[in-house]
Amino acid sequence: MSSLRKILVQIDFRQSAGRMAISGILRYAAMHPEWDLQILDGHPANAPIRDFLSWEPSAIVIDTPLDIKSISQFRKHGLRALATFHREEYPNLGIGILHAGCDHRQIVRTGADFLHRKGITNFAF
Repeated sequence: MSSLRKILVQIDFRQSAGRMAISGILRYAAMHPEWDLQILDGHPANAPIRDFLSWEPSAIVIDTPLDIKSISQFRKHGLRALATFHREEYPNLGIGILHAGCDHRQIVRTGADFLHRKGITNFAF
């Protein structure tokens, strides 16, 4: 396998969280010259991520859920890792694909527990 790692990044730049994520990815990539990045604006009007199947990325970073069919197609072309901003259940990814996601429910629970420990009893989220 080549030491070059193709990373496909699709993030919506319209919100500051997306721009901050891209900034962090670019800083990390600057320290890792073996990364070849393809960055797509995640705006719904832009090309779907499936259009980049022939590029054969080894990893995808995406801020929206990716359907199992697309993941399966990318897997056939060498996908080894998937990072999402949302906690999605991907039971059929198969051996060899790593998935990292964010559990928003746990974040809310942790925040509520923190506020409660600080004595704040009336709050909403």
